[in-house]
Amino acid sequence: MYRDQIFEIHTRLLREAYGSDFLFMDNNAHPHNLPHPFAITVFEDHLFWTDWQTKSIHKANKFTGRNATTLHTKLHFPMDLIVVHPLRQPYVRDPCAEDNGGCSHLCMPNNVSYTCLCTVEAPVQVDEKTCSKGK
Repeated sequence: MYRDQIFEIHTRLLREAYGSDFLFMDNNAHPHNLPHPFAITVFEDHLFWTDWQTKSIHKANKFTGRNATTLHTKLHFPMDLIVVHPLRQPYVRDPCAEDNGGCSHLCMPNNVSYTCLCTVEAPVQVDEKTCSKGK
């Protein structure tokens, strides 16, 4: 429900900005209607969107609407669109990356820090980093 309301607001704002028909221009300056845009995302200088009527993914320049391009067709009602790129990923420090976190065997990162784990035969010792020699 909430997502539908957000999309409806986005659609209304785009229609107010671009008129009753969404228009983008391809490389040859031919106008493109957007019959039923659904998911929208922005990355760098491009606006990406899915369209339920054409069952496809498109992109255009986010500032001008020009260079509209169809990226993928013949989809079955594309519901969402996510750009995955190193620039969009948050930096996360991995405490296990350097010297295995000081663990003698397995280092398991978590949301706060990390935990050293050992096998059942060689349980972790009191220092919580070293595994015992086993039985």
